[in-house]
Amino acid sequence: MIAEFIYYLTKHCRVNSRRSIIVAVSGGIDSVVLAHLFRQANWHFGIAHCNFMLRGNESDEDALFVQQLAQAYKVPFWQKNFPTAEIAASHKGSVQMIARELRYQWFEEIRQQENYHFIATAHHANDQIETLLLNLCKGTGINGLQAMLPKQNYLVRPLLEWSKEQIETYAQENKLLWRTDSSNASDKYQRNLLRHQVIPVLETINPSLNDTFIANIRHFQDTAKIYQQAIDTFSQKLLKKQGDIYKIAIRQLLQYEGAASILFEIVKKFDFNATQCHEIMQSFEGISGKIFLSSSHRLIKDRNFLLIHALDMPQSTWHFITEKERKIKTPYFDIKINCKKIAKYAPENNAKIAALDCDKLVFPLKLRPWQQGDYFYPLGLKKASGKAAKKKLSKFFINEKMSLLDKEQCLVLEDAQQRIVWVVGRRIDQRFCVTPQTQKVFHLRLWHQKS
Repeated sequence: MIAEFIYYLTKHCRVNSRRSIIVAVSGGIDSVVLAHLFRQANWHFGIAHCNFMLRGNESDEDALFVQQLAQAYKVPFWQKNFPTAEIAASHKGSVQMIARELRYQWFEEIRQQENYHFIATAHHANDQIETLLLNLCKGTGINGLQAMLPKQNYLVRPLLEWSKEQIETYAQENKLLWRTDSSNASDKYQRNLLRHQVIPVLETINPSLNDTFIANIRHFQDTAKIYQQAIDTFSQKLLKKQGDIYKIAIRQLLQYEGAASILFEIVKKFDFNATQCHEIMQSFEGISGKIFLSSSHRLIKDRNFLLIHALDMPQSTWHFITEKERKIKTPYFDIKINCKKIAKYAPENNAKIAALDCDKLVFPLKLRPWQQGDYFYPLGLKKASGKAAKKKLSKFFINEKMSLLDKEQCLVLEDAQQRIVWVVGRRIDQRFCVTPQTQKVFHLRLWHQKS
């Protein structure tokens, strides 16, 4: 078994003998066998034990047993006691889930502090079957069908293809001692219920259930790799980044078979779940403006695009601009400013440039986010009489077909008399445009920051 163990470590866990390992040992037969295998392989390893303080003296005796095992093997030992029940009650979570989070967080802390390369756990083939069945019962995609992987970041599982029976045989042949967790007999935990009630029934249908499931999981893992390659290709085609915003073209997405699955695989990295993805797909038939929130991002269904941005996206702040100002920086762009006397100014047909008659402005100017009720006199918009026409910004945005995020990020420049002189990057106000009578031009150029 040693040769097979080393082969699996190097081939599937991608770990060689030059790497140091922290072995998670509970005291049960699986983790005791794992520690023994590392010792027989002459690997550099240490032992870490979590005392979750859930079984009174039994938990303390487990901790003492593991400490003595580490002493017998002459390897480093770390132990931590967790008031798991109290933590679970205060966080209103299940004891099993809280214990899992506590141990993996602590293992990683040790790994970094002690400069070890990997953490090894003793999950085996029977655990794989339980994991796959749990995922199927709760609902899963292709990734869930993989069950547990041999290697995930700094976590390795070298026993995934060994059955419980093989582990027990190894322990007996090597005369190993271990502790028995009394809670494993209880069916109140989901895994125990599967282990004691469901899997034995499945084995009556297929006596070789263990081998069949392991073969299936290998197949699912290969399929997941192919699937991920396809998703990466779709993501490159569909997900475009502009500054702090990600855009997905709705019409382009809907051209592909399995659009819902493609969308889910793209948006889940922004922490959106499968239910939200279904609701997003349904929103395609509705009006623009539907908003979806994940723990980290906001998604807006606009006319032709899904727009995604981080919830902590920097907000625009107010800036005051004097006649002598030469540069303004905002979270979204910079504005370069020039003010000079000019005999004749040639208009520039560029929305990113505002050329204003300096003598008509009342300083200081103020750069601020637009507000409901704001209005201006867009350059080029006139009444039938030929006079400049007033327009509310909200209606101007509609005419410009601006997205909701564009609207949110829109800034206006107003003078000291609270007259909007420029809807930044869109249009200047007719009242402040340069005319043949202009003596001095206040020239502003918008520079978008690179994404």
